[in-house]
Amino acid sequence: MRYRDHRTGRRRGRPRLPREERDRVRAEVAGLLAVYGPTLGEPTAHALRPDLKRHLLREALRELKKTGRRKDRKRRAEHRHTVLVHAADAIWSDDETHLGRAPDRTEVRGRVLRDPASRRTLDLAAGEPARAEDVIAALQRTAAERGGYPLVYSSDNGSCFVAEEVEAFLWRHHIVHLRNVPHTPEHNPWAEKAIGELKAESGLGKGEILHTGPAEGLRRLEEARGRLDGLRPRQCLGWRTPLAVDAVLPRAYDLVDRRVFYETALRAVERAVHGIDNPRARRRAEREAIFWALQLFGLVTRYRGGREIHLQNEEALL
Repeated sequence: MRYRDHRTGRRRGRPRLPREERDRVRAEVAGLLAVYGPTLGEPTAHALRPDLKRHLLREALRELKKTGRRKDRKRRAEHRHTVLVHAADAIWSDDETHLGRAPDRTEVRGRVLRDPASRRTLDLAAGEPARAEDVIAALQRTAAERGGYPLVYSSDNGSCFVAEEVEAFLWRHHIVHLRNVPHTPEHNPWAEKAIGELKAESGLGKGEILHTGPAEGLRRLEEARGRLDGLRPRQCLGWRTPLAVDAVLPRAYDLVDRRVFYETALRAVERAVHGIDNPRARRRAEREAIFWALQLFGLVTRYRGGREIHLQNEEALL
């Protein structure tokens, strides 16, 4: 920006360069971003192109990164997949996280099980990394409290969740396993959200020292769960608490015959993955088939970019 000297009347500051020069620098910087990606910094860009005026390079880099972030947010919003669950125990979402370290520097891990229909946290654990028997014990414990197992069990690809013992347990109880595409944590958003809320409420996480080890971690998680589920109304639940919503929601296993749903979902998965060799593509097709089965039975409503996804070929799932 240029200022006028009040004594001489002359304009002070750096003269504004022609528009053509700015456009040329912007085009050169856009080419650098296309090659090196959005993490390209000003020092590196200047080292790569020392012939460009530095203040123009800095200006172009800032504007192009801002435009790129805006386009990226718009793209993510257009492709965001949202699932509204209408019945309790239709889906249970499970995940594991880092809670802190004991005084001897050993890691303390936590595991969270949540029902996405009511946002209620169903089970908590703290201690060593979970094993298959821990996952099964949590499912049995929660089913005894809830009166039944879920129709769908959602998890990531952690070894404790995809172990043969867990898969056999789910098969015996006719529970469909909904797994993430590898390295895509947003595919298990309910447990991820629960973990974020519980860690923020309890103060647990990276750098936290738990003086009594797992016992302290579990106590703080339980206290946070009590506040989040019983005392904090949520706008997405009509300003009710998760406990209040959970008390009035219908149970999925009362609305749908478990065996019929299980067989329908497996047939849908088998048809969806037929002829697909790429592992990531197979997993995406598998997830899509399970969600369509849930939607077919009226247990969920799905949205893509804010627009509702309607069933178009129901016969393909039957």
